[in-house]
Amino acid sequence: MQQKTTNPEIKGKSDSLILKCGAMLLFCVLSVVVAACGANADNTNAAAQAQPTPTINLNGTSLTPTPTIPPQACGVWMVNASPTYSPGGVIPIYAKFVKMDANGNPVGIGGAGVAFNIAWGDMTNEPVNAVTTSDGLATIKLPMGNHAGAINRLSLITAHFSAGNVSCDVDNTRPQSFVMRSVGKPGTTTPTTSTGGVNTGGGGNTGGGGKKHH
Repeated sequence: MQQKTTNPEIKGKSDSLILKCGAMLLFCVLSVVVAACGANADNTNAAAQAQPTPTINLNGTSLTPTPTIPPQACGVWMVNASPTYSPGGVIPIYAKFVKMDANGNPVGIGGAGVAFNIAWGDMTNEPVNAVTTSDGLATIKLPMGNHAGAINRLSLITAHFSAGNVSCDVDNTRPQSFVMRSVGKPGTTTPTTSTGGVNTGGGGNTGGGGKKHH
């Protein structure tokens, strides 16, 4: 029977290779552990930083005060802002002049003068005067007859209200507007309703027509 013999030189080389592989594996494991610990440390430091704390100021020093209600207000509006032209037709215009009572409720100013000015789309101006009733309402009827040239053109209405030393204006910053339409003309649209807007004094109205406080 023949006995196997082991070459010591070959065995030594195998042991050396195993040691090298083991050392490399250990190095890789340590690198991963160090990197993981480093990442955790960075995240922890970031989380540990002081965060801004919101504060609420309740002392009222920087609060905006509630705006006061204007002592009087005025407005101009139309029920139909697209009237159909007719040589004998009229356009109703409405106006209101009010003041605020002790409870902040509007009360009509009666007997006030209202000076309307109609800037027609045909480039002519027509002044019309009226007086308010006891509830502060004034109504006028504009004849269309002489203003065929204003058909399909923008016309504007402004007004000045006065009662003693109290006055109010619906001015050119936001006047009431209307456009007359012709009968049966292609492109004629259905009449629209305009109820005016509200102005809090000094600025423009929030709607198509004019209401203004003073």
